[in-house]
Amino acid sequence: MKLYLEIIYTRVYGFIANGQRKTALPSPTLILYKFLNGTFTDHIARLVEGLLCITPEFDSYEANVTSTNGTTAVLPCTINHLSSHQVVWTNPESTIVSLQIRRIIDDVRISVERPYIKDWHLHIRNVRVSDSGEYTCQINTTPVKMKIINLKVVVPPTIISHLSSTDMEVREGDTVTLICNVTGIPHPNVTWYRQSASNDYSTMERIGQQGEVLVIHNVSRYCDDVYECVAKNGIPPVVSRKIKVSVDFAPEVQLRNKRIGQVSGRETILDCRITASPQGVTVWMRNGKELVNNEKYSIEVFNEGGHTITLSLRITQIKASDFGEYTCLASNHLGRDRETMVLYEKRRTTPAPTENRTHKKRPFINYTNTEHLSGGQEDINLDKNIMVTVKNFSNQSFKNDPSHPLAPWSESSGCFSIINDNGLCLKSIGMYIFGIIISSVLSDHSLL
Repeated sequence: MKLYLEIIYTRVYGFIANGQRKTALPSPTLILYKFLNGTFTDHIARLVEGLLCITPEFDSYEANVTSTNGTTAVLPCTINHLSSHQVVWTNPESTIVSLQIRRIIDDVRISVERPYIKDWHLHIRNVRVSDSGEYTCQINTTPVKMKIINLKVVVPPTIISHLSSTDMEVREGDTVTLICNVTGIPHPNVTWYRQSASNDYSTMERIGQQGEVLVIHNVSRYCDDVYECVAKNGIPPVVSRKIKVSVDFAPEVQLRNKRIGQVSGRETILDCRITASPQGVTVWMRNGKELVNNEKYSIEVFNEGGHTITLSLRITQIKASDFGEYTCLASNHLGRDRETMVLYEKRRTTPAPTENRTHKKRPFINYTNTEHLSGGQEDINLDKNIMVTVKNFSNQSFKNDPSHPLAPWSESSGCFSIINDNGLCLKSIGMYIFGIIISSVLSDHSLL
């Protein structure tokens, strides 16, 4: 790196500040230049520019810079053919910030950076909103040349907690006002969402309401949810706030059945559904007295979700004194409700027999023709196999009919019936029928 000395005899140069021309340096002046990125060629070029009186020029004469609050703002200023002229920065208050690379004001956040020999960039570290405004990069030519840089400092959205709503508890029918107080530059847009408890708060439903205030008129139990305001202004990050709205209402008691029957000696369960917010006192009552857990009664509570519970009463070893009215009662600070159920005695019934086709046989009668007639009288015994002979019934002849081999027992008539066109019903063997031998009467009492 080389150090070059230049003795430059100039006229008096100046710059514009606060609307007045200021003297920069006397003439003649001995100036010591240190070319950080320069070469001998650069040095010669500067001398030639001075001799030929080439006018300094900006690469552009206006620029807009947007920086986020707290970051470093870089205000660009690139000058061609500066020669021996000087560079001055002024701030929005027209105060001189720097002369050449030397900072004038007492603000350590500010510096002039020269990554390349033509660059005179103004850096503002930890930039603030108050730094916004119009800055000028000036060259002390005659007339003074300047470049205007507009600095805009933006701020991400922020929700002011102490000015915003918190979780609240309201009564059904009230008017609810939710506030989400936000700041930011530019001012953020606020959108409201509702996170439904029925979906375990896993999804958000957009309400469509815009603005920092959400008003819910005549609030109902179905408005009991988590509400979220989301604020954004294009500057990350997006911020949000959740507000839980709990709606209180008086209990409502519902019974699945108003009457339920059971036989003595068994147990039964009585259920009632209670919807309330908050859940208060919930009891089963009998004859004006509260029932408690003991050997006779067992009371359980099951949470059904959505402010609803099931209050279950189990009654064991039911006896005559247990039949009657049972009352489910619920109350909270907003009111009470009750419903009454009747437990009545159910009579025992003999269950109908079931047929086991693997081991049981259906009662049947096998019958055949015979030419030899014989008389006899005998009652049918359903526990045995018996053989009887009957004759003399209006001289009618019964033929062996393979299509009707069975004569099932008829419980209503109490007899066996031969299923054919003659409709014979045999209650006992006290009648005489021509030409029939009835044999092999099989039966099982369990089938009857």
